[in-house]
Formats: sequence, structure tokens, C-alpha cells
Amino acid sequence: EFIGKYANKKYKIIKKIDKIREKSKVYIIKEINLKIKNSLNKLNRKSIYSIMFHNENDIKIIKKNNLSFFLDSLKKKHIVKKVGISIYSIDSLSKFLKVYKFDIIQIPLNLFTINKEIIRKLILLKKKYKFELHIRSVFYQGIIFKNNLSSNKFKAIKNKLTNAKKISRSLNISLYDLALSAVSINKLTDYLIIGINKLSDYEKLKRFKKTYLDLKNIEDLYISPKKIDLRKLTN
Repeated sequence: EFIGKYANKKYKIIKKIDKIREKSKVYIIKEINLKIKNSLNKLNRKSIYSIMFHNENDIKIIKKNNLSFFLDSLKKKHIVKKVGISIYSIDSLSKFLKVYKFDIIQIPLNLFTINKEIIRKLILLKKKYKFELHIRSVFYQGIIFKNNLSSNKFKAIKNKLTNAKKISRSLNISLYDLALSAVSINKLTDYLIIGINKLSDYEKLKRFKKTYLDLKNIEDLYISPKKIDLRKLTN
């Protein structure tokens, strides 16, 4: 409601669709339509940039109920411009894109989870399916800036974070700029999703200057997802 009242109409708004509760196709469509309608009413708009599914089980529901026609109809009616998904890992991305040709893919990616193989996979998939790539968790849910990582659950990341700070000093840039530069990859990243708590965070973001990084600079920072689960770290 606040956004609907005060935000510039030019802003691109993405509505995340809560986990689908209904079981039958007719009621699933009604559920999604109702969620979009309620959101549009609050936003005081007739359309939005995108809806985004952010529960991976919903992809199975879309496949099982053959909802591609319905999702396409939302775009044809200009209710939404794009349909996207927010996922945790790229391992299943190819499979998801075969269910529906999603326009936007949102994934977590940062200093500790990026490597050449991941970049190669994403570039190939993006070339094939022509999706927009939105990257979240750029700062590892703020863990990158924590000074006290005493808990055992942070054990795998402590040394990597120390090395990241050394790299930022050697390049004469802040850890903040290093983290952003690492995922600002030409021809791959379309948008970075950055959370801010206060105006000074926004001012810092405005001052950001991208630094070219050879992956060799940061390849030793990579942590296998098998060793560390971001969802467990932040709970």
C-alpha cells in the first residue's frame, strides 16, 4: 500500500507468489489470479513487471497441471510483463526451464559461491533460453561484513572471509566493492538485488565502482554448497 501510494509508476515491481496451496488446476489458477489481483489493488496499478515463484515445489505443480498456457495468458493480457522463478541452486535450473521458459531467473551468488563452472553453465543456459538473471544474497545475507563469526556453523567460512579481506586490501578496494564486483559479470548479470537498512547503505551503493576481477583473484574463496548451507547459516 505504501508503494502504491508513493512509488513512481516507472518502477519495475516484482510480485513474489507465495507457495501454491490449492491442488486442482482450476483452483490453482484462481489462487494465483487472486494473489495478483490483491497485489495490483494495493499497488494501485493495472499491471506489474513480473510475478515470481519462489518455492521450487511450485515448479512441479506448474508442470503437473500444465499451467504454461495460463502463465502465457497473463503476459498476453498485459497483467504482467514477465514470469520468473527464484531458486536456491542452479543444479535444477535446466530442468525448470524445460517446464516453462521463465523470463527471469533469480539465484543467490556471491564471493564464496561463484566459480568458472557456475558461470559457464549460466552463460550457456542464458544464451539458450534468453532469460534475465537477477542475483541475490550478494553479501551472503550480511555474513561477509560480520566481525565475530564465533559459532561453529561459520567454521567453513572464517578463513575464506579473512582471505577475502586480504584480496580487497591488495586491490585497494573495499570488501563491499569486491563483493559487488565479483558478481557483476558482463553478459551474465542483469540485476543485483541489494537489501538496505538505512540511507547510508544506499549512499554506499551509489558510490560503488566496479572493479574488473579475474576469477583467479577469487577462485580460492569458493566453498562447495555441500559444505555450507546458507539457509542454515541465517536461521
